[in-house]
Amino acid sequence: MTDWDLRRLRVLQALDECGTVTAAAGRLHLTPSAVSQQLAALGKQLGAPMVEPDGRRVRLTSAARLLLGHAERVFGQLEQAEADLAGYLHGAAGEVRIGAFATAIGALVVPAVRRLALDAPALRITVTDPRRATHLRIRQYPTAGSPACACTAP
Repeated sequence: MTDWDLRRLRVLQALDECGTVTAAAGRLHLTPSAVSQQLAALGKQLGAPMVEPDGRRVRLTSAARLLLGHAERVFGQLEQAEADLAGYLHGAAGEVRIGAFATAIGALVVPAVRRLALDAPALRITVTDPRRATHLRIRQYPTAGSPACACTAP
């Protein structure tokens, strides 16, 4: 499997968006020579050239266009991963485990979970009744701006 260098994919993406090596270099704060070297290295690594001469300019090859389609999805997934991790680090995503007796679940836990669902809908919540060693997973069903919750056995 190939070790992917995301910086090289960004260079390829910048060339596609800017149209010229010089413009891509300006966007990336690199020299045109560095952009050309990165594209050549990417082509060598993958076994297919990324650019071909077109007069005084270069144009992307079919292999580069194919790769760009995948790169857009990869960058989208990485952005989503960053957003998910940021939510986790700020307490808006992840897992919350609550221990409560059955008598408190309906009166205290469910209202608290409803409020928490409004503030952090990406949280997974598990409630445990320590007397029964029963685990319930709280599922959130957002409706009309106010989430409904249901307890189910995992």
